[in-house]
Amino acid sequence: IKENPQHPGALHYLIHSYDDPDHAHLAKAAADDYSKVAPDAAHALHMPSHIYVALGRWDDVINSNIASWNASIKRLDRKKIEDKGGSYHAFNWLQYGLLQRGETTLATKLMNDMVKYATEKPDKQANSYLLAMKGAQMIETNTWSGELADIEVETKNLPIFKRSGHAFLEGMKAYHQKDAATLSNIISGLKDDIKVTKNIVGEEGFAMCSAGGFVNKPPSELDVNMATVMQYELQAYAADLSGNTQKAIEYFEKASTLDEELNYSFGPPLIFKPAHEAHAEFLLAQNQPEEALAVFEKSLNRHPRRLLSLQGKKKAAEMLDNRSALAEAEQELGVSLESKKRTEIL
Repeated sequence: IKENPQHPGALHYLIHSYDDPDHAHLAKAAADDYSKVAPDAAHALHMPSHIYVALGRWDDVINSNIASWNASIKRLDRKKIEDKGGSYHAFNWLQYGLLQRGETTLATKLMNDMVKYATEKPDKQANSYLLAMKGAQMIETNTWSGELADIEVETKNLPIFKRSGHAFLEGMKAYHQKDAATLSNIISGLKDDIKVTKNIVGEEGFAMCSAGGFVNKPPSELDVNMATVMQYELQAYAADLSGNTQKAIEYFEKASTLDEELNYSFGPPLIFKPAHEAHAEFLLAQNQPEEALAVFEKSLNRHPRRLLSLQGKKKAAEMLDNRSALAEAEQELGVSLESKKRTEIL
């Protein structure tokens, strides 16, 4: 990169080397440059958003993936390819960026478009991104019933962390309906799936940016651990339904501890509900704002400027009359939401 700072391959791998919250600031210049080096390449236009997500720069995430999606569609037109499915990868990240800015109307439009794409071309890749976008939309908007929650996704040919994500969403639907029996059955099925998958685990980690890599690679220990985090989260919610608050907190602590041991998962969370955020929200609901505030801080360390964690931190700080923490939360929320909201995107 020193010899040729505009080399697209060097910029690409530099971004991947630093796409986590601790190191992302080192690649900010590379991210800003990459889209200019290859302005017609959909993936090059998407790549800067790896750094922008890790920095919580949501407006830049959105703009990066709008450009990427539009470039992917132009490529199809240019090559006269009849299949009009563009870069679902960019579409997914774009939706997540919109949700982090509270732009739910436009995020919903993308969600509906993805349902259409997956219906017209119901392959493994489309199903994978449909599930990812459904999960993000449900979690970020706290929607557990209705049309969104009832969207069907075929998951049997998807990886364990995708299947467990689907199980998590179904379990959360049962939790919010106070259906303890259904939730228990979902947890049992998830535990069985994890047990079977452990027997075929390989050493390979997750793909850096290839959509095909995510849905076609053999399961890894990381995949199983991500599924286990979601299992612990569901077990915490099941304990809450049974009235055992202490057991629920213990399961949230197990989920958070295991999550801290995992490699940083860049981009929209593969564990749909980040473990620390779930843990902190539960503590807040139990009127434990001091404990909740500490866990929200951990969540924000792993997911900078994540909207629900910032809102939770703000609420905990208000309950504690912690003016310093409140000012921090309000300042970060202001940075995240300061740009003018869009009325259209694509």
